Amino acid sequence: MEKLVKIDKKNLNILYIVTLIVFIAIGVFEGVNHEAWADEAQAWLIARDTSFTNMFKAASYEGTQPLWYIVIKLFQLVKLPYSCFFVVSLTVSVIGVVILFFFTDISVVSKILIAFSFTAMYQNVAVARNYSLVFPFMMLIAAAYDKRKEKPLLYYLGVFLLSLTSSYGTLIASSFFLADALEILGMFKDKDKRQKKFVLGYFLCGALIGVLTLLVLPPDDVSFSPGNSGKTIFRHITTIFLLNIDNEIISALVFALLASFFIVYLKISKSTLKALIMVLPILMYIRVFAGNNWHYTNIYFLIIAVLIMFKPDFNEMNKGIANFLKAFAVIVLCSQVALTAYAVQFDYKEDYSGSEKAAEFISEYVENGDAILSADYYGTALQPYFDKNIYVNHPGDAGYYWWSSNNNYNISYNLTKIEKTVGKKPDVIVTGPNFKDDFAGYEKHVFSGNMCYKNIISHDSEITVWVKN
Repeated sequence: MEKLVKIDKKNLNILYIVTLIVFIAIGVFEGVNHEAWADEAQAWLIARDTSFTNMFKAASYEGTQPLWYIVIKLFQLVKLPYSCFFVVSLTVSVIGVVILFFFTDISVVSKILIAFSFTAMYQNVAVARNYSLVFPFMMLIAAAYDKRKEKPLLYYLGVFLLSLTSSYGTLIASSFFLADALEILGMFKDKDKRQKKFVLGYFLCGALIGVLTLLVLPPDDVSFSPGNSGKTIFRHITTIFLLNIDNEIISALVFALLASFFIVYLKISKSTLKALIMVLPILMYIRVFAGNNWHYTNIYFLIIAVLIMFKPDFNEMNKGIANFLKAFAVIVLCSQVALTAYAVQFDYKEDYSGSEKAAEFISEYVENGDAILSADYYGTALQPYFDKNIYVNHPGDAGYYWWSSNNNYNISYNLTKIEKTVGKKPDVIVTGPNFKDDFAGYEKHVFSGNMCYKNIISHDSEITVWVKN
């Protein structure tokens, strides 16, 4: 296989550029056929309807850092329309691919397969979430890792930026700091002259992350809870690197195979302890506290980065083991490319979210000044299609959902409570997929949403509009 991909540098760069163009073309195709759901809309609205300084307050209610909102705001300042929201996630993903292609030291085949894997090509591009930022920052860390002691600036820049992607990014960055602490102790013991710059970068970066984390600590009235899927760690890992396997025995066996590859790979490179320090905290957090499909990007790119950072010298190991590791990696990555193809065609055929069609449906009621109410968070998905807030139970002109226990946003689908809240029966009520009963005296209009994560299809993006008879 290596002989087949031995290309001189000029032709290799041409290959990378052509592959990058294909990546962008697929990304544009995905984006123009994708309907954004509530979580995507929420970030767009926070960026649109808050100032740069107030983003920290908004972020504290979201359980994240404000970097994603700042990035979106920059695109909004150059008049990017909501219909082109995918341009933001595509742009940051392209940066990740560029770093992967031109600045990391793994095989050409691996680089191309990673670029077109499900998480990199579909989940991070079509679905515009803050987790899209994880790819470029993880690749920056991986690219800078080998020379981090001589040139700590790039490495700690990557760690710092990673910490600003989400609470998951902050946790992973903290894991890197823990692993680096062992490095620093070793450098002092060996009287390594490079320790001064590295230690300076370590504490400076750590201080910045600490200050910014304090600024976005959740307030007392926050009502947001990320929830947990309840999956075992076996199913989490098999879903991330292959696909969802409902059978616990089969998923445990597949997990054992994946874990064996990881351990053998790291043992050969003599980096098992460091890698486990970097990986285990986020695995434990996702298993115990908050782990859903959209959080998997963090683990996927963390492990990809770890495998890049601790790549063994295949020429110095047993040929049979080397060939097995290479073949196993290619098989896993090829499965992810196949899942990309499936997701792209599924998103093309189905409505990922019912938001766009629902917004079009209620536009006449908005123009008429009718009283429109959103009974829960999912109504947020319609707000970006209008210049300002359209819901009577949301105060002010801001369109985003305020995750505070002191608001009237979530009114429990109770008509009596609705009338008490807004003073009358609203003309239109917007609900998400969790409402199963009927509102008496209202006509029901359902706009389907079909969210695709590999072989998992959910309907959390379905929108129902109730119009008063």
